[in-house]
Amino acid sequence: EDVVRIANRHMRQPEQIKLSQGYVSVHDITHGYYMINGMGRARDLVRVLQHEQPQSAIIFCNTREDTNLVASYLRQSGYKAEAISSDLTQKERERVMGEMKQKTLPFLVATDIAARGIDISDLGHVINYTFPESPEVYVHRTGRTGRAGKSGIAISLIGPRELGSFYMLKLIYKIKPEERTLPPPDPRKSTPLTDNTASTETPSPESAAAPVELTEAGHHPLEKIAPK
Repeated sequence: EDVVRIANRHMRQPEQIKLSQGYVSVHDITHGYYMINGMGRARDLVRVLQHEQPQSAIIFCNTREDTNLVASYLRQSGYKAEAISSDLTQKERERVMGEMKQKTLPFLVATDIAARGIDISDLGHVINYTFPESPEVYVHRTGRTGRAGKSGIAISLIGPRELGSFYMLKLIYKIKPEERTLPPPDPRKSTPLTDNTASTETPSPESAAAPVELTEAGHHPLEKIAPK
């Protein structure tokens, strides 16, 4: 209403363009989700990547801190991934975006603010590492795939604290995401069996065991452990 009032005050016969809330671009996208307990989210993300086998994806996080931690965890797991946030210089941002557009960087980890203005053609997947609180943000995130009549897939990790936001999305936009089940952990897949890897070398037993040891000790894989 404020926008309409200002337009009428400063413009002559302004035209209005309205978008139907009942049908938005999200209906042209395949939506899926995985229920998780929220304790080993980074580990579950790797299992999702192993199961879905995306060729390219933007992985969305709700906080800047999570983007760096998730990108680092993915690289430790053998995936080539970069985080993009306000911490990057313009030169670094251009380098990362250049690699993404040239398809030499398959996975970009970003916040909603950092991803503004990003336009990547033929983006196969959008993955919500953490689910957005606003349904409109979900629409903006997932709208980055499935463009120009092409197919796209949106995957979300849903923990107990995100059920409310997830329910509101389905209620408002009439989306019916498909629930998918994570396969049991396969020790033979300690590194991803795709071309989207940062290195073909097998990680050392010490580096590969570190996240597992933290998880078994009751810690989140991304949790910072204070020195004793």
